[in-house]
Amino acid sequence: LDSVIQRLACQEKDVYESYGETGLVPPFASKFRKDKNFDLLAVANEDGDVMLIDTCKDENIVKSFTAHHNAIYDICWLSDDYHLITVSGDHRACLWDMNTLKNIGTFKRHTGSIKSVDVCPNDNAMFATGSRDGTICVWDVRDNSYGNAVYKPSIQIQSAHRRKDANKSKFPFSKKLSNSVSAVAFQDSINLASTGSTDSVVKIWDMRKTYLSNLNPSPRYQMKYKDDKTHGYGFTSLVFDSTFKKLYASSTANKILMFNTHTYADAETVYDGFKCNTYYIKLALSADDQYLACGSSSNKAYVWKVNLPGYPKWEFPGHSSEVTTVAWGSHDVTKFVTCGDDNRILIWRTINHENIEQLNKSLLTASKYKFMTSPPSSVPGDSPPKTTRNHSPKTPVMKTIKSFFQPLSSPDDSQLINEIPMTHNCNENLVPPVQVLSPSKNMNPNINPSPTSLSIPSHSKSNGKENQLSFSSKEASCGQLKRKTLSTPDIQRHSKRGRRNSNVNAKKNQNSEGNIRNYFTSSLSPKE
Repeated sequence: LDSVIQRLACQEKDVYESYGETGLVPPFASKFRKDKNFDLLAVANEDGDVMLIDTCKDENIVKSFTAHHNAIYDICWLSDDYHLITVSGDHRACLWDMNTLKNIGTFKRHTGSIKSVDVCPNDNAMFATGSRDGTICVWDVRDNSYGNAVYKPSIQIQSAHRRKDANKSKFPFSKKLSNSVSAVAFQDSINLASTGSTDSVVKIWDMRKTYLSNLNPSPRYQMKYKDDKTHGYGFTSLVFDSTFKKLYASSTANKILMFNTHTYADAETVYDGFKCNTYYIKLALSADDQYLACGSSSNKAYVWKVNLPGYPKWEFPGHSSEVTTVAWGSHDVTKFVTCGDDNRILIWRTINHENIEQLNKSLLTASKYKFMTSPPSSVPGDSPPKTTRNHSPKTPVMKTIKSFFQPLSSPDDSQLINEIPMTHNCNENLVPPVQVLSPSKNMNPNINPSPTSLSIPSHSKSNGKENQLSFSSKEASCGQLKRKTLSTPDIQRHSKRGRRNSNVNAKKNQNSEGNIRNYFTSSLSPKE
């Protein structure tokens, strides 16, 4: 099968762009329907739209509809292939009938953006969501206690990944992220796996237990990486293999860890060689459990062989920005999808060797992994992982010398100080001589000058008076305090991704060729 991966290619006709209300927007989630008769791909974007693409046909977008008026962070197909769940920054999860494209259920309880959703493999009516508010909710579509298609959770786990040392963290943003649940994944109807944004552990929760405590609820199992250097970093995505005995978790420490969910021991198997700087990068495992794919912050997607930990074996170019979500075909590895912050969706297909030369020059092909000239560091401490897309830190403002000697004695001091140039290498010959004067010195030349005053000749053209700066111990301590206060930058983070509570007008569904009902009927015709 390695040769099949090597021959994956993307042609110009397989490049799609993600549009929203205001133009191009990045896609955040992509999943293939599990039905083997139709390779139907669902892609959700930052504007709350869902686009359905029939990958068996060329350039065929079946339907595009608006599911939310905020960013959709994750989607999940139910096992019956007729329903789709979407979760959004509007704090809601919605259940959609894909035959009619109608919302048949709204799930409300979270108070923050919902980052992840997963359906129980043994029970199609039960699914779980994880949110930035630190809560895990388990829902049952058969329990409509509120009526009017509004549901409440059957199980609620609060503060699921709260760090005990959040207040002592060296990263300022970690206090805000200390409660965030980044991913959830069902192992079976009893065990639910979850990860957080900062606590560096994978927790297994017992669905038979009632979690009443609001602070630090106890999981059934807890797993982490044996290397304690990853402490303080979080996980971005979770995926089980088909046997539900192996769990893969992508980490912001630039590692993918494999956990044995039969023994629930700490992880020892590591896949690395990529960069993961944001919490929007996701994993995907092929249907045969042999190939593991992940996006990256280096504008490429990477694929590993599961039985060969370490560096990836292939890389997939074609994006000009961070690759966030990836997806494998529902039943084989001949189809692969990558989505990036460049607002593009690339569909990769296996090409025969004899046809490669006949394709146009705009073809993108998979290539062998190239070792990084500067491999990503797995040790935290240099800089915390980014939590927002395209975030540029504030440029520190250069402080003038007057900031260190407050208050000024006269308005002339401000003019004097601004005229003194700031240089890195001061030449003593260029510095004007400083004459130390004191009243006692004028009366008696044998008396040493006073150490508590310093007079600097004025360069002001308005007068020839000498300006005097006082250095008492009390004023020095105040100056140090003000210097620390003024030199501390005001950290503000504004996320472009989850435009929470944004007021966006309702968008009309975009009709295109093809009838959506043909893909969700009781009698499915085989692929052509």
